[in-house]
Amino acid sequence: MLGKKRLILIAEDDADLRETLQRALSALDFQVALAPGGAEALRQIEANPPAIIITDIYMPDTDGFELINEVRKRGLLIPVIAISGRQFTGYAPLLSARRLGVDAILEKPFRPAALVVAVCRALGERPEPRGAELPLDDNSR
Repeated sequence: MLGKKRLILIAEDDADLRETLQRALSALDFQVALAPGGAEALRQIEANPPAIIITDIYMPDTDGFELINEVRKRGLLIPVIAISGRQFTGYAPLLSARRLGVDAILEKPFRPAALVVAVCRALGERPEPRGAELPLDDNSR
């Protein structure tokens, strides 16, 4: 299986999306840890660094930019996928995320195959045959 029980940390303030991503990535044989915001994500990273971080950019407590910046300041080379419901194209947030070393940016709603490809690329792997579709519908937030 794709995940090989590697740990993915999802920092997302939308509980429904957090749980949907958890189910989908667990189905691909990943272990998934959940954090409702950046502060909790940082505590979890300190206790048990994941193989990859998927973070929303705009969260109420510690946002994704702060989370990514802190991970990088600590010298951790954990791949990061940034997700957001706000448009990135042409805005300073895109440049900020790229400067912080984000491996991929996905705009909500994103297609399940896009997340699979982003996770595979961030982990230096190729997607499984037929795109290893995640069990999400196309209306994922």
